[in-house]
Amino acid sequence: MKTLFITTIFMILSFSGQSEEEKVLKAQMPAKHMQVIEKYCLDCHDAETEKGSFNIDDLSFEISESNKTAETWDKVLAAMNAGEMPPEDKKQLSNDEKSDFLEDLSIEMVKARGILSDSGGYVALRRLNQREYKNSLQEILGFEPDVSLLPKDNEGSGFDTSGASLFFSSDQFEMYLETARNALRHGLVSNRQVAIQKWRGEAEDQLSPIYINLAIERLESLKKSVAFRAQDEKTPQEMGFIDMDQVQKQERGFHERMGELFNYFIRPEVVHGAPMIYFTKFGKKSVKTPTIKNQLPGKYKLRMRVASYKDAPLREQYIEYGRELDNANLEILGYKKVVADVDNPEILEFEVEHKPESKGRYFVRTRSYKLKRDRFALLRRARLKTGEAAVPGIWVDYIELEGPFPEETSKPSISKYLPVSQKESLDEVKTLIENFYNDVTRGQKKNDAFIAKLIEQYMTQRVQGKKINDAILEVYAIILSSPSFLYMVESIERGEEHQSLNAKELATRLSYFLWSSPPDRELMSLAKSGELLKAEVLKAQTSRLVNDERSDEFIANFTHQWLDMQRVDMFNFDSDHYPNFDEGVRHSARQEVYETIRYLLDNNLPLETLLKSDFVMVNEILADHYGLNNVKGEEFQKVKVSNKSPRGGLLGMAAVHIMGSDGTRSSPVERGVWVLKHVLNDPPPPAPANVPMLDRFDDTPLGARELQKIHMEEPQCAQCHKKIDPIGFGLENFDATGVWREQEEVKKFHKSKITKQNNFSINPAGLLPNKTAFKDYYELRDAIATNKHAFSESFTEALVSYGVGRPFSFSDKNLAEEIINKAGKENNSIESFIHALVQSNVFKSR
Repeated sequence: MKTLFITTIFMILSFSGQSEEEKVLKAQMPAKHMQVIEKYCLDCHDAETEKGSFNIDDLSFEISESNKTAETWDKVLAAMNAGEMPPEDKKQLSNDEKSDFLEDLSIEMVKARGILSDSGGYVALRRLNQREYKNSLQEILGFEPDVSLLPKDNEGSGFDTSGASLFFSSDQFEMYLETARNALRHGLVSNRQVAIQKWRGEAEDQLSPIYINLAIERLESLKKSVAFRAQDEKTPQEMGFIDMDQVQKQERGFHERMGELFNYFIRPEVVHGAPMIYFTKFGKKSVKTPTIKNQLPGKYKLRMRVASYKDAPLREQYIEYGRELDNANLEILGYKKVVADVDNPEILEFEVEHKPESKGRYFVRTRSYKLKRDRFALLRRARLKTGEAAVPGIWVDYIELEGPFPEETSKPSISKYLPVSQKESLDEVKTLIENFYNDVTRGQKKNDAFIAKLIEQYMTQRVQGKKINDAILEVYAIILSSPSFLYMVESIERGEEHQSLNAKELATRLSYFLWSSPPDRELMSLAKSGELLKAEVLKAQTSRLVNDERSDEFIANFTHQWLDMQRVDMFNFDSDHYPNFDEGVRHSARQEVYETIRYLLDNNLPLETLLKSDFVMVNEILADHYGLNNVKGEEFQKVKVSNKSPRGGLLGMAAVHIMGSDGTRSSPVERGVWVLKHVLNDPPPPAPANVPMLDRFDDTPLGARELQKIHMEEPQCAQCHKKIDPIGFGLENFDATGVWREQEEVKKFHKSKITKQNNFSINPAGLLPNKTAFKDYYELRDAIATNKHAFSESFTEALVSYGVGRPFSFSDKNLAEEIINKAGKENNSIESFIHALVQSNVFKSR
């Protein structure tokens, strides 16, 4: 039945009565290949089996029928070229059958590209995403607004610039309106001139009283316990205890806590400061500034007088500093290794941007762990190691905040859109509203009807008793919540399909692509004059935007989404397994990827440098993690590495291996999938449903290969894992945090004590999907580095999707090849890929 069904479809599609023009406009497989489909494919890929979620019964032989059909045939072509289909355990095509099938399919795919590239690829009307909205408000108001009320944008196609996933609802309008109101209100008060002030927190004033009270409490509990032990008549309950367990618990608490307390108070430096000791339950871990209420946003200086104890572990000789966002959340602003000793402390100073709605309390503490349980584990490990109190890492004298400081350059201000005097003039109000609307809507045509409604709204506000400024700010909040501001409006003439953007629309698309913010004065000026439509002017402006520091927005946001870097933050790492991994390492690992791409851009290096290089971009924290010597400072810097180093390129970066783990163990599957998807541009299909989880073997420590061998016993898993796992095994010399290892250690802990440990040798040898053999990680890295075209495809497809605001599709294949070819003539630099996209008709069309 299924054979008759497919044959009938094919006969209809290949009907010889087509006109010559119709034949040219279709790409389709010849009828003779139906025999190949019936003979080798239907057993696994019909409507009943659908292995790999692929039903060939639904596949039209007219390849150019749609993007979806063409993309499916493209996967067929890739799988057969790679020798993945049919599977090794199934009957194989003869050499003649395979050669003939692939030749015809390749020819028809080229035709399909040409046909579909003329008809596909529409850009949906696109709303600003959350970060673009924040940046746009910042350009208007001169400070970073609070946009926490707004919902996070869904990344429908992998990118938060995809217009189809950026929906808008009435509930969201209220959120945008309230966000805009708050921002405008803060913008109004931020223009006030106030005297520079200082807020200081003294460490000994904050910490010593707490530890004194804790010591008294412990001594009282001990006295009570001693009194109970000294008599035999009364029960624990009669002496005020719950039971005997509580008596023993209080005695243990005294001995455990008093060691740190004694160590604290015997130090002479507690008179004018405080050692940072780890009382996670009872005492503070940080020294804080006083709470700053109703303070203006702007530039402030955060300074502290600190020193370090050299007998403490290296990671504990760092400070981390930040601010309290509210009672539950902290924002870490940075890390710094303290090199001064207690006899000669140093003063550290950092510039901070104080935000509106911020609680206004800043802190400094020893570099810490994210979770409370890990901070307890640090104490336990210290006691297990020495049998004594934990050694403090940092001493703090004080922390101080000073500001706000005047801006060195003038910044945008809402005040120019407010009446000069409070004597009301409707003509002046109308002019101000029109000016504000024109300035913030990025060169869109003035909407007279909307302006009239806004003036009516202003008058209504005034009738209700609002002051002039309050009424006009409410109107501005409505504008900042309206489609004219929220949407990148690109006009379309009725009856036409692909149309060129006008100069102002092009300026807006370019600016949000590379800066995630609206066009600046220079770019908009060139748009208004029409000069931006000239290829050479557009290229010069693209280079200017790329080389401006605001393009860090592009680097961070594009890279984060292209490489699926949300996984860097997905798992908590148990500090018993990885005591040197904390949020400082996690933050630095993520930043290494961005800083490396920034360096490639700034120095015009080829894209494939990301696959293998003789340098890394690291700071001091990451250098410690990697075991690199002589790296000083919190700033990222270029460090040369030898050919014998596993570092240099994405495969040696901690972020990649953190993503390829579960927080406890490395995952060859996740790492293999990541390389196939992002480096080799050959993503495997999604995992089938109901695959048994491997955590059922948690009580039986097994090596990575043993675990995957069990996994591959599942028939629905085996075929894909033959392609995925060898790459993951080739990366097994990196543990879950990206540290190099010679063997795999599988440990079980109870209260920081190892209860079970198994060591497994690592066998990194394997085969790439193209049958290239490698014996170790270094050969794997070298082999992958030769696949620069596949890597360029991965990068280009992501760039197109991010840049034009829609998913990459089969109809974009010719565009991708055009971009890759143009970039290849310009040293394959990242900027050359950007130029090729920006100069393309796809980017310049709606």
